[in-house]
Amino acid sequence: MKALWRGGVVCLIAVCAWSSAVRIQSCSNSSVALQFGTIDKHEPKRTPNTAGSLTQLYSFVHLFLDAVQPNSFPKDLLRAALEKHIEPAKVARYEAGYIVCLIIAVLYVLLMPLVGVIFACCRCCGNCGGKVKHNQQSLSCHRNTLATCLGAITIIILAGVILAFIANGRVTENVDPGVQSVISDLKDMAELLSSLPEKIRFIAKEYTVPEKKIIEELKGVGDQIGNAIILSLESSAYNATRELSISAQEAVHVTELLQSINETTATLQSRQISLVSGLKQHQEALQAIMKNCRNCSALSPYVGKLQIDANYSEIPSVEKELKSMPTANLTNLVEKGNKTFHDIPQMCRNQTTKKVDAVILFLDDIQKSIMQSSEQFPSLASISQQITNIQNPIASYGKEVKRYDFYRWAVVIALCCVILFIVVLNVLGLAFGIAGVSSRQQDYHESCLASTGANLLMAGVGFSFIFSWLFMLTVFVTFVVGGNVYTLGCRSWHNKEIFAFLDSSQNLLPVGLNISEILGTNFSFSKFYMTCEEGQSMYDYLHHSQILDFNDILSIDKYSGDLKNQVLNLSVDLSELRLLSDEDKKSFEDFKDSGADKINFTLLKSQLSRPVVKTDLLGFADLLNQTAQLQTDSSKQKLENESISIRVLHNTTVRQQEKDAERLNASVDALSYISKDLQRNIDNALQSINDTQNKINSTVPLIVQNHAQCILDRGIDYFQQYLMWAKQMILKRILVCQPLAIYVDNVYTVLCENIIDPWNAFWHCLGWCSVFLIPSIIFAVKTAKYFRPTLSRPSNSFKMEDMFQIPKAKMIESKTNIYANPVSNINFSSNT
Repeated sequence: MKALWRGGVVCLIAVCAWSSAVRIQSCSNSSVALQFGTIDKHEPKRTPNTAGSLTQLYSFVHLFLDAVQPNSFPKDLLRAALEKHIEPAKVARYEAGYIVCLIIAVLYVLLMPLVGVIFACCRCCGNCGGKVKHNQQSLSCHRNTLATCLGAITIIILAGVILAFIANGRVTENVDPGVQSVISDLKDMAELLSSLPEKIRFIAKEYTVPEKKIIEELKGVGDQIGNAIILSLESSAYNATRELSISAQEAVHVTELLQSINETTATLQSRQISLVSGLKQHQEALQAIMKNCRNCSALSPYVGKLQIDANYSEIPSVEKELKSMPTANLTNLVEKGNKTFHDIPQMCRNQTTKKVDAVILFLDDIQKSIMQSSEQFPSLASISQQITNIQNPIASYGKEVKRYDFYRWAVVIALCCVILFIVVLNVLGLAFGIAGVSSRQQDYHESCLASTGANLLMAGVGFSFIFSWLFMLTVFVTFVVGGNVYTLGCRSWHNKEIFAFLDSSQNLLPVGLNISEILGTNFSFSKFYMTCEEGQSMYDYLHHSQILDFNDILSIDKYSGDLKNQVLNLSVDLSELRLLSDEDKKSFEDFKDSGADKINFTLLKSQLSRPVVKTDLLGFADLLNQTAQLQTDSSKQKLENESISIRVLHNTTVRQQEKDAERLNASVDALSYISKDLQRNIDNALQSINDTQNKINSTVPLIVQNHAQCILDRGIDYFQQYLMWAKQMILKRILVCQPLAIYVDNVYTVLCENIIDPWNAFWHCLGWCSVFLIPSIIFAVKTAKYFRPTLSRPSNSFKMEDMFQIPKAKMIESKTNIYANPVSNINFSSNT
């Protein structure tokens, strides 16, 4: 049964050892997700395009300007202009379309006033805009056709002037918001560029997050290793100390038993002397009484047995074994070893402190390296300053631009109002003329409404001649400015030709805008803009252009090698640790060699198993009483006295001897039981201590290596998290250059789509009106003639009332008198 129990213990110890080995193989805990700071993503708003319903008009203007200026972007001319070597011939060749338009404008400006003067002279002679000489059958058809054409042209001019009003208003509406938008975008762009190094430094400073986490784990590595050692060897150490504790308790118990045996034996031996003397006295007294006693022969066998049976003086002494017991307190030694085992974490902490400090210094060096690497980011302060320098004049002259735009708006409104007035004259002329013609009975009859309509049309003609040159002059000036801004700037900006020009002419740009010189490499505006426009990171361009390489800075391989060497250099040496010193072991060896297990327990047991006295004193005392009753002489009293004395002897001395003998027998039995396995128990306990000591020496390096590897793995994981976060922040938040493309697009939207496009739409509509003024003049003059009465009536239309027709010459002469005396002034003539 005992063998089975010990086999179970061995299996349990093996299982515990296996589980300890398993614990050594795995890390105690895994890395945690780190929380880093954040950088707000810069998301600028796009400036809206205000084209709206004018989109088609803008497109038509673009087609017209493309036809006027079909040449590609003049890189050579602009480069020569930047070098201040302008060649007028090449400029004239490039601006050929505008020169043709200039010639047309000059002819218009010169010819229209000249034609107007000629027309005025002709009108004074009664020719242009006068009456139709002959009444024809197709008169109504001609009049209606001319009126329809004039109305259509008037509608076209009205549409043009309305669009001119709208386009002019759009320009004014967009100037102030556009200026503010450009200022705001330039400010944001400057801040974005100037803040890039600071954001990079913020990324570098966030290295302290994984560093603190790694340092936190490093500072606790001593306790972790110590606790792991305790956890791994706890079962083995517990078993060893338990066995030692049992042996120590056995030593205490054996000592106590030996002391008890020694003391009890001495007591038995000393009491045995008095017992032997008492028994002898009773034997002699009874022998004397039996000589004079009758019927006392039956007492003779019992009297002969009044002797001791167990001779306690023959019990061997245990004084030698008692003196051989160890003087040290074995229980304290066990507690000392147990305390030494549980002090392992403190020992590990003390040994790892200096090496942990070395790793912390290495981590600080990594931080310095990252900070130095962050300084490699090219400084864009000069570019930001140049943008600020551009922003300041725009902000300063913003109010002036708004004021001058008001003047432009007022002049344009005045001109448009003149055109609108001409349109109103045409409309009223047509309305009055058509109403007058419809109300008169004959075409040669005079009609006040028709004549008023004709006069209004002629007034429109006059205003057209008077202001047409001013219209055309305004059209040409705004056309030259807006057209060239579109063809040179907006169109080339839209098709990216201007970026290619900047790429090839960076050496001619101001120092602050020469990005190639700032970055120390060949910078391409077009590629950079395309990178930003596609929503990619600025790093994609800077990296491919070999301007900036974060792969080296953000590579875990750069730090993992040295970190591995530093962390794996952690070590703990517990070779000097002793759960039980040699002196303490000697104390247990002394206990084992004390000889307590070699005592002659057989001899002891043989003496202790015998009765104290050979006869039963109580039974013998009863027999004496019975014998005394048979006596009639003095022997009766003597026998009764002896009976009483024997009872007293039994109840005192004999009974005490029996009790001490029983106590001694129990001690002997206990000592015999304990000492039976004494040698083996102590050997097993000492062997368990040695095995545990060997396990500590063999297991500690594995545990230290395992924990160092775990810290290294977690440290590398923390580095990975930091580097991944840093890369994410740099690519998606810091170096995202789409805002730059948006800012550039916003400037394009403000200047080209919201200002230049309505500007060009305005002069286009004003030119439209100016061109259609020519057919308007022609049809107005023609239509006015048909609104007036004809000079003669048809011959086949004679009626009775013609007899009363007053000749025209006399009618003109007598206008002032006909109303004064209408009856007397009527001349009834029969002349036809």
